[in-house]
Amino acid sequence: MKHSALYLSIILFFVSCAKPPEETCKGGRSDKHYDFLESIHRVNYFDYVQAIKEIREYGTGNQASGKGYQWLRKPENMRLFYGSVKAVGLFNFISQVEFDQPLFTHYYPEICWANKSLSQLIDQFLLAYSDSTGIDPYYQKFWKRRIAENNEEVVYEIFQDIQSTYAQTSKGSSTPWEADSTISSLLAYEVQWAQADSASLDRIQIDYFHYLKEIGLYASAANLLYILRDNYGQAGTFQKLIEPIETDSIACSAYWDWREGADWFDDVFDYGL
Repeated sequence: MKHSALYLSIILFFVSCAKPPEETCKGGRSDKHYDFLESIHRVNYFDYVQAIKEIREYGTGNQASGKGYQWLRKPENMRLFYGSVKAVGLFNFISQVEFDQPLFTHYYPEICWANKSLSQLIDQFLLAYSDSTGIDPYYQKFWKRRIAENNEEVVYEIFQDIQSTYAQTSKGSSTPWEADSTISSLLAYEVQWAQADSASLDRIQIDYFHYLKEIGLYASAANLLYILRDNYGQAGTFQKLIEPIETDSIACSAYWDWREGADWFDDVFDYGL
């Protein structure tokens, strides 16, 4: 009897000390690398004016290091990105009304932005490029930074083209704006989603999912599909769509790292579901 009790105690000791098996999840395929995703980020709430205001007030999160937006700082890439936005249509991102209304109507310590519209700000940038007499030092410092980065000419062209587009004149840059098909397609899907009505929303979202998968942004595709799961969960449709992306069993911690690390569509709403 004593031996039985001893054996039982030993067994219970080792069972209690045994490490429980780690929970596993379906692992996702690695994303394809795109250089532009270092600089170009999706605006989750489709409000581009608000995004500009937040960057102005709070910064981009990497200003201290000075290493952010390296891809976009190159003149050829800046031109390509603007051409991609222009191909989709400037008014699809910022309307004429939004362009002409003041950004900060409450107290704002930076005088050069207080009660100024985007139109007025761009006017000041353009004036300061050629003649800084009487211009707020903020604009002068802006152009000094652009000169140091060797992208001042293309920034000036972009400002000219933006101003002439919203003024609906033909005084913009005479240089044709080349677009990147991947960037313009991603932006176009964002615009379609933002402007969709209830009849077209499901189709646009599932087309967007297929496009993200097609260009190798698998984590982004998964994040989008999980948002749509309630619509595509019946008859195994969701499972058929997600299986080609989530292919292997991995630790759940690594799975969530993959989802959260999506380079484009990084919204994750289904933790633990």
